Amino acid sequence: MKHRAKFLVPALAAASAAVVALTGCSGDAPSDEADASTPSVVNGITAVVDPDPTDVYSGRCPTEDAASTTRPQWTVRGATGKAALAPATSTHGPLISITTPFSVYETQVKTFSKGDGPRVTDESTTSVCYTAVNGRTDDTFDSTYYKGQPLALEASQVVPGFRRAIVGQTVGSTVGVVVAPADGYPDGTEDGRIKPGDSLVFVLRILAATESPGF
Repeated sequence: MKHRAKFLVPALAAASAAVVALTGCSGDAPSDEADASTPSVVNGITAVVDPDPTDVYSGRCPTEDAASTTRPQWTVRGATGKAALAPATSTHGPLISITTPFSVYETQVKTFSKGDGPRVTDESTTSVCYTAVNGRTDDTFDSTYYKGQPLALEASQVVPGFRRAIVGQTVGSTVGVVVAPADGYPDGTEDGRIKPGDSLVFVLRILAATESPGF
């Protein structure tokens, strides 16, 4: 992975995060589905067993870049440019390959593989591994795969595009989302790395979900 960067903080407080949203998958584009993953509990975290039964995802975010043999499982041709995506494995991070500048008018979500765990709601606190790329520049502006540890976040406190990618999904699912500017940072970010009109690309894996206190 290139352009390692600090985490951005949209609506979440001191947890060092940056993210988007989703709920419906009406924008899903056709692609070959990955084999469904089966959740298991590892150290108290709902983890995922990949198609190889001897290869258990441990509840961490693998820090290795996508393998050179990784093939895209979802290709999105935007209003400009193109994005090719594949989910992470137990040993390697996700693939996000951008033909710049990539932009979309509408947010689209793709479920690569569906988990068998609890469903994520607006009241959920989720544990997620994800990588986020700016479609205009192909810069990775946020990634838990660099740290090797998932991020706990509240579904109600992330940008709309990321929310749409996790709410309604189930624990163990791997998901890709291309986010239109209105569902990301329509006014850009204070540091200028995301500008008004930028489309964003995320690939994520949902490791766990619990109901947040106070709801």
